[in-house]
Amino acid sequence: MPFTVECKPSTRCYGTPGARGATYLSQRRRRRGYPGTLRATVTYTWTDASELRPDYTATTDQDTVVNLTNFSYFNLAGEGEGDVLSHEIMIDANQFAPVDANLIPTGEIRRVAGTPFDFRKPTAIGRINDSDEQLKRGGGFDHNFVLNCASRNPVLAVRLREPKSGRIMEVRTTQPGVLFYSGNFLDGSIHARAERPTPNGRRFAWKPNISPIRRITQTSHPPY
Repeated sequence: MPFTVECKPSTRCYGTPGARGATYLSQRRRRRGYPGTLRATVTYTWTDASELRPDYTATTDQDTVVNLTNFSYFNLAGEGEGDVLSHEIMIDANQFAPVDANLIPTGEIRRVAGTPFDFRKPTAIGRINDSDEQLKRGGGFDHNFVLNCASRNPVLAVRLREPKSGRIMEVRTTQPGVLFYSGNFLDGSIHARAERPTPNGRRFAWKPNISPIRRITQTSHPPY
């Protein structure tokens, strides 16, 4: 289940074309309550088109839940250049998954039209409606979006632009959903490359993934 992050010519991308690296994970049976022994691999490839491509694979010897993704933080303005609220984002999704008070998906799928979750056209993150109940619960965005076009080949799901620098990021994925997190719970305890603390709202993250479910037995959850 691959996805790609592409850097446009307006930003500098560093890496050796064709360079690859892999990370492996082995999780024994019943760790954290999950059945089966899980072995997972993520392979990172830097392509000739200035794309960072992670490819995920996993095997298990029993039926179990596997929903691998990435949780990298970004700020296209650059290190130490303020928050991400001016970034303009487009998410190719007509629907999103509301959450409860614990930020767990409720099982409902709601249309984005007429809500602060409508990013079908490029919109600044800072256009956050503090009166919206869903945004109050997470202090911002921490929600899954139901993508309009899932495919066996990576398709454009998210496009983001930082207006001052002109830097652009595009995310392509084979997954049916993507979680958008606007850095609401960053408290300065995480340090970036320059050892600067990262406070609230200074980073965002994209997590392409399979449909989140409230519990394994909730069979009524739409299978997006």
